[in-house]
Amino acid sequence: MINYQTGNFGRSPTKQVPVWDIIIRRFPRTIILFGAGFVISYTVGPLVGMYLGWWRGTNKDKFIYTSGLTMYSMPAFWISWLFIWLFDYKLQWLKSRDVRG
Repeated sequence: MINYQTGNFGRSPTKQVPVWDIIIRRFPRTIILFGAGFVISYTVGPLVGMYLGWWRGTNKDKFIYTSGLTMYSMPAFWISWLFIWLFDYKLQWLKSRDVRG
């Protein structure tokens, strides 16, 4: 019987194991990814803010500010697709399967 309030999420229909086991197995990687993103955002963000404050009103400021607003307004899945396209297909840093045949 499935009871979400007690942590019993049932069995995975694809892997045939309890869902809780899958969550526990993937939790450390999730924490590492979250931690890396958190550290980067709280170190790079203030540095860029200080840079923009120092060069306020210049063309550098306008360019970085406009770029930031553009990136902020894009959906996350689209930005992810752009990064995959850049790092996998153009720079070939990732090793994905060749689906082109």
